[in-house]
Amino acid sequence: MHSLSTLGQSFSLLFSSRLRRWVLIPQLANLLLYIILAFSGWNLVADYLAQWLSDLPQWLSLLDEVLTALATLLLLIVFQFTFLLTANLIAAPFNSVIAEILLDHQLTANPFSWSQLKLVFSRELSKLGYILPRAILILLLSFIPLVGPILAAFWGAWILMVNYSDYAQEVAGRPFKDLPKKLAQGKISTLLIGFCFSVVLMVPLLNLLIPAWATIAGCKHWQALEK
Repeated sequence: MHSLSTLGQSFSLLFSSRLRRWVLIPQLANLLLYIILAFSGWNLVADYLAQWLSDLPQWLSLLDEVLTALATLLLLIVFQFTFLLTANLIAAPFNSVIAEILLDHQLTANPFSWSQLKLVFSRELSKLGYILPRAILILLLSFIPLVGPILAAFWGAWILMVNYSDYAQEVAGRPFKDLPKKLAQGKISTLLIGFCFSVVLMVPLLNLLIPAWATIAGCKHWQALEK
């Protein structure tokens, strides 16, 4: 129940008066990014794929549809990863302000000053240092039939919550290295919320809301674990 109420409450807060501008500005920027990546990525892959298929031997022409489907799937995976990574960087300063508001913390005087941006992006690099080595391991394990995809699904849910709960951890002045242990205290609810956002991530346009929505949910979940 905690997981569902956290999702519902966080969604209702998305466009509340105190958060609205911190949500809408990065969403508009991410929408523009989404359109640019979608059109440029598809055109690039379509041109390359057409050239590549035309060079295949005649006896492989029957595989055109299969290869096109595989290339499209690969494009979607790369697109989602690239979009989420870039969208997170764009939204990071705004998400920090959202966390400050939700935790009733004194707002940073200028959240977009160079010194503040360096702190925010330094924190993002710390998260990448945690995520990337484990992501490579999970990628290798994902080739194991049955077990691999299940591990990848759990990892995706976990890392979404690690990423977005850290804004509350940062505002509270806690080091990032302590966050995974904290989230493990409520690992079932952490994973359930993460699974829900993993599903939303696959829905075009609705996934634009992920950075702000998941930040709010992460803050709410972090606060619940503090009690």
